[in-house]
Formats: sequence, structure tokens, C-alpha cells
Amino acid sequence: VPTGAFNAGLRGGAPTVAQRLDFNAAMTKWGEGSPAAAAAAFTLLDMGPEPDAGYPQFWEARAARAAALWASNAKPQAEAERSWLCDDAGIPGSGSSSAPCTIFTPEEAANRLWPPAAVDALRSFLSDRPESWRPVAAR
Repeated sequence: VPTGAFNAGLRGGAPTVAQRLDFNAAMTKWGEGSPAAAAAAFTLLDMGPEPDAGYPQFWEARAARAAALWASNAKPQAEAERSWLCDDAGIPGSGSSSAPCTIFTPEEAANRLWPPAAVDALRSFLSDRPESWRPVAAR
């Protein structure tokens, strides 16, 4: 994928159709009862460029991967993924007032039609995290 097409919905832009299809396929695996298969599928999904460059990420997929890893007992990997989400820099275009981890609450995941097991895994993951990583509403 070209890296120079920042605003074209390709690498570095909003999630592409291919990224969204891969995300939905991973969520389907989770809905079928396999968080480990979902975690493996999320690991293969293109999340966009590394967030250090300041480019947009597929934050929903990062949140889902953290929850899937947690549900699969890959807790160190889940915590590492969550650290990307809780960067204080915030999401570009959001006024830098909120890190992605404050957006992806269990309620938001349910609104985005995540499978119930995925929502429950996100809730479990967030409840077992340090308070500074929890969404403001959950504190």
C-alpha cells in the first residue's frame, strides 16, 4: 500500500475497506467462541503506521486485539497493546483531550456491535488495569 496517500483512505488514513473486512472476520471468529483465533487474526490485521509518527491508527482494532489477547491469557501482550492505546497524545483531530483507551469502553464496544464475549473481555481487561488506564467513566 502506498505510504504517500495519507488522506486517500490508504495507509495512514482512516481504516480501509480491506482493514474493516479483516476486522469483521476477526470479530466473527470471536463470536464463534474463539478469542485466541480472533487474537491471531487481529495480529495479522494492518493497524496502520506506528503511532509515534502521529498518523491515524485503526484504534478500534488495537482495542479489540488487546481484549482478545487478554481473553486468551496472553496478558503481557495485551498490556503492551493497551500501552499504545493509552498514549496521552490523544487521537489526531480530537483536540488531544482523550487517549484512545478512554474512548473504547465496553459500552462503546457494544454500540459498535462487538460480540458479547468481546465486550465482556474488554470489561474484564479494563477492570483489572491500573486506574490511570481506565476510562474516566469507569473510575
